[in-house]
Amino acid sequence: MNKTKEEKPWVLLNIAGIKYGISCEHVLSLNEIGKTTPFPRAPREIKGLVDFRGISVPLVDIKSILAAKSKETDLREFNTMMDARFQDHMNWLAALEKSVKENAEFKLTTDPHKCAFGRWYDSYDTKNSGIMFSITFSRFNFPHIAIHAIAKDAQAYMANGEHDKAAALIEATREKELRQMMGLFNDIKTAYKEVRREILVTFGRGRSCVGIAVDEIVSTERLGEFDEKTLAGTCGGSKVLYGLGKRKSGEPVFLLNDEYFLETFTKALA
Repeated sequence: MNKTKEEKPWVLLNIAGIKYGISCEHVLSLNEIGKTTPFPRAPREIKGLVDFRGISVPLVDIKSILAAKSKETDLREFNTMMDARFQDHMNWLAALEKSVKENAEFKLTTDPHKCAFGRWYDSYDTKNSGIMFSITFSRFNFPHIAIHAIAKDAQAYMANGEHDKAAALIEATREKELRQMMGLFNDIKTAYKEVRREILVTFGRGRSCVGIAVDEIVSTERLGEFDEKTLAGTCGGSKVLYGLGKRKSGEPVFLLNDEYFLETFTKALA
């Protein structure tokens, strides 16, 4: 790595939960990603072309190169999980209803903190999740607790021989709290998609530019304790990464080799 890069600030990026740095030396802009135009003849590492000040710039699939989870995969997994957690509560109510009809013991958890959704909900950190996601997230609390709470009430009705009241309570919960949760699961999938909107980092020299899509711009700061040897043989070694740098806190940062990206992917479109 040349001395100029070590002395200049670095733009710190979050890519799939890992900190990366790119030298300010060649960074031209940080913007939301606009329309991506397909480019059929491009190498598989190029997702398409984006416009930068009238220039068609290759959008490099940085996550694929770094073997990181793509935005599309992350959204699909989140949506699948939310659909499964809603189905859990449909199944939970159906099991409670069956226990009432058969006058049998209800064996599923009545504790809202111990179901799969409750464990996820209690452990999920919304600190960097955006306002709409956080608001939607908080709205789950009441209906989720209310659904689990009816199990004890239904069991009390059954103990008194009031099976009709237990059945009516379950049906009312299905029409109110469960329907409310269904809307919240749909809302939180939409909010999560907004949270996962990527940022376009464009860097280059003159008309030779490249773009990469990242999850977050963390900061711009100077780094120290550069190490180019540790990463030899990993992630393409010195091709993709220069090595490691450290923040003042001691946190390591993987340093992207912007010159490699410029040389490789601007030539690919020539």
